[in-house]
Amino acid sequence: MFFGNFKDETNIKSYETQHVVKAIRNYMSYYNHYRGQRNIKKMTSTRYSITFF
Repeated sequence: MFFGNFKDETNIKSYETQHVVKAIRNYMSYYNHYRGQRNIKKMTSTRYSITFF
């Protein structure tokens, strides 16, 4: 799901390679720490891990 969402929410076609790597790193941080997930009660991935593990 990560890369499907990443492709939907970013426009990487016009990026150079080093910018794609930076965009992926930034999106990974956003995805794990700030973006709520529907299938885990709108919690972030990090919050879910802390709460249940």
